[in-house]
Amino acid sequence: MDMLIKEAQLSGGVDKIAALLYVVPFAGAEILDALCVKPIIQDAARHPLPARTWLQSGPLRCAYQDGTAKVRGLTWPRWEFNAEVDAAHQKQLAWHKKFIPKIVGDIRQDNVYDVDVKALLLPNVLDVDILMALTRTWETHGHVFSKLPIQGVIYCLWDQPLRPLHKVASV
Repeated sequence: MDMLIKEAQLSGGVDKIAALLYVVPFAGAEILDALCVKPIIQDAARHPLPARTWLQSGPLRCAYQDGTAKVRGLTWPRWEFNAEVDAAHQKQLAWHKKFIPKIVGDIRQDNVYDVDVKALLLPNVLDVDILMALTRTWETHGHVFSKLPIQGVIYCLWDQPLRPLHKVASV
């Protein structure tokens, strides 16, 4: 597994995955799925990954953020929180709150779900080559789109840069 992660994190890793998605979509999606992991939690006692959250806008929520740690020479995503620094001075907490908002009111609401936070070990995955490879899939490759990393790429692109452009264009 370490070799796969190391290869994905080298320069040109995204291009290799895009080429694989283009030629053998199932294999590319499986590799992306293998690169999808839980982030390192810096302070699980004071700032754990939530197990439940409010998902009103869809079945998936994505964020394209930095915050990493080196583990065995590999870059690994990290859910950061520093107990020695005032929360007001920790910029990552703002996106944490937006990414996984606290449940307000009754926890038995229709849009409150159990969640599993994952991170993709492939830097710069929001790449046009990945999208171009996905557009070249055939009907028989529909299962590729059931993979969490593929859904994450699509949702992340739609939620962040594309949706505001669509709103401007449709005014």
